Amino acid sequence: MKFSRIFLWLNILFLGGCAAIFGGCSSVWDEDVKLSDGREIVVERIIEREGGGDEIALNPSGSKPKLYILKFRDPDNPSEWIEWRSTKFSDMRWPEFPLILDKEQGAFVVYSMISTCAGFLKYRYVDKQWQEEPLPPVFEAIPANLLVHDYEGRPGRVTLEIKKKRNSDVRSRLDAVVGPKIKMCR
Repeated sequence: MKFSRIFLWLNILFLGGCAAIFGGCSSVWDEDVKLSDGREIVVERIIEREGGGDEIALNPSGSKPKLYILKFRDPDNPSEWIEWRSTKFSDMRWPEFPLILDKEQGAFVVYSMISTCAGFLKYRYVDKQWQEEPLPPVFEAIPANLLVHDYEGRPGRVTLEIKKKRNSDVRSRLDAVVGPKIKMCR
């Protein structure tokens, strides 16, 4: 009896400790990403977390994303590390999350979404800086090439096959495409 109580408290501290004691924990994983030109790169994905978020029934961790980070090497210049960080937030203070990383016209681009109704954003990497680039009100839909949701937990490395399966999950379908409108809501 005494051992089971100790075990229960250790589990509670372990599962809820990151959010309650430290205000959240980070998640880090490697993800294979296929660029539109057919090349594959490995991206280090990081989610920094903080305390807060939705009600406990929907969010048992008691934490929410604070910042999304992408780190990767330019395949044309492997000595160069490039890092993208979310910079915009929803009204509820949820950060934008990246959906697409690609290389267009020689420059890396990231497409992100702040929230379903706030719409999509596009950034272009120019002169070692990310610059926001306006999107037209209507444009061709682009499928996400980054992992959209993590309903099943992450393996140590997210391969293209794992990502394809998880992004096609019915819960991920709405977020797995950028466009064709700048906002998803009417």
